[in-house]
Amino acid sequence: KATKAQSRPGSSRGISSRPTSSRGAKASPAMRKGKTRLAKSAEKKLKKKTDYLQMFHVGRAVEYDSKPGTVKFVGLVHFRAGIWVGVELKVKAAGEHNGTVKGKRYFYCRQGRGILVPAAEVTPK
Repeated sequence: KATKAQSRPGSSRGISSRPTSSRGAKASPAMRKGKTRLAKSAEKKLKKKTDYLQMFHVGRAVEYDSKPGTVKFVGLVHFRAGIWVGVELKVKAAGEHNGTVKGKRYFYCRQGRGILVPAAEVTPK
């Protein structure tokens, strides 16, 4: 037994050339025009992350809280969102650890010289 869509040749039932939302309803004018507000926000966040990845690379001289140091890690961490920078400080005992945070090793440095902070808090020299 054929269904109604199959019984009518050339029927485009269920197929639409117009953009739809995830629930199948017709898309809003803003959605048809291009990027939604959410997509623009996500694009800005991605650009900011890639800027940090280009700005900070392992071995680069940086400052954190007016203390000189060297970048040892750049990337994502398991305990927070965003791009984080691992820095080995040159000042003895100014850091918090040796590159291990909450049981996970992110980089290697001498004990008491490592910090892991959000990229926004580190300044390149």
